[in-house]
Amino acid sequence: MTEKKIYIILTGVHERKAFDLFNILRRNHRQYELLLFDYKDTKISLPLVYGMKVHRLSKDDFKLFENELLQALKNYREHTLIYIPLMDNYNGFFYRFMQAHPSVLTTAMPSFESFSTVIDKIKFQQFCESNQLPVPASFQKNNMNDLRNNFRPLIIKPKTGAGSVGISFISTKEELERFEQIDFSQYVVQERIDNINIEGGFFLMNKGQLVSYYGHRRIRVFPETGGVTVYSEYETKEELKNLGGNLLNKLQWHGIAMVEFLFDKQQGRYRIIEVNPRLWGSYLLSEFANTGFTENYINLCLGKPTREFQRRPNTRIRWLFPFDILLYVKRKGRIKGFWKLSRANTCYIDLTYARFFQAIRYMIYFTCNVNSFKRFFKKTASKKTV
Repeated sequence: MTEKKIYIILTGVHERKAFDLFNILRRNHRQYELLLFDYKDTKISLPLVYGMKVHRLSKDDFKLFENELLQALKNYREHTLIYIPLMDNYNGFFYRFMQAHPSVLTTAMPSFESFSTVIDKIKFQQFCESNQLPVPASFQKNNMNDLRNNFRPLIIKPKTGAGSVGISFISTKEELERFEQIDFSQYVVQERIDNINIEGGFFLMNKGQLVSYYGHRRIRVFPETGGVTVYSEYETKEELKNLGGNLLNKLQWHGIAMVEFLFDKQQGRYRIIEVNPRLWGSYLLSEFANTGFTENYINLCLGKPTREFQRRPNTRIRWLFPFDILLYVKRKGRIKGFWKLSRANTCYIDLTYARFFQAIRYMIYFTCNVNSFKRFFKKTASKKTV
């Protein structure tokens, strides 16, 4: 009789957060087997990086996705298969797959209704407003006279999509004529908060109840006008913990979530910006700070009780190569203590928990991958920081 094993399914393994999670599992959670999936570079590049097979999995056609996933899993159906949401592109397809094949996978994910609420910015705005949760004020065409008499800058966001893609601004009263041209069924229009410093809160929930929370404080970002975080330190803010926990409780959230906040200086309080229903780019810090997110997520999937961990609060995370080094070059070397590379209290994206040559192979792959840089510069096209 075949021994029943637990397999963890990782998707989008070309992304750095997937690479970091792979190494976390390989180093600290060796009792689990891994199955890797991606929609590109699965024949040569990614198998060379990981030293194991990477299955192809379509992100554009559900029938193809379904057939590829069933084919890849056919030899593992007697085992426990756990899905961890890593990529936006795949989450919707996995919901459809699990509805059609309920006995194949196990996961800790929110109901499809809650998931659909947070990925649709119009529905999310309406949900927060109806539950008296602090989001930026929204506007419709019937607010036109109010805006003319009491103008404030606006941000226009597509109802779906990630990052800065499709976002535009109304910065002056003279531009308000554009307001009348907006298709309000496809866009949400909000008051623009005069602050680009988005703060993230990272949550693990069990059917609406908080299991674990932490955050991080940015030290450096690249580009400096509003890019990705390249150096930050672990922190917890009770205000963000309570605010995000209250939101996720009302959504009856299950599993992981990143909640983004902006501090409204005029109102003197935080506003909720959005929820990302998947792993975040700095997830490595959760393991390094011993938050227990990984083990407790798997426990939720297996129906086991979660537990508290003794955390390491004085910890940091750096994305040293290439972006912190690029910032160092841009500042002409004027970053104090830049080359003090502590492994005792700092983890390094793409490096910590990885085998040396595997880390080198991944960094070469990332550096030579044009799509990685396209995605990065698409994210940094606005002044939003993550």
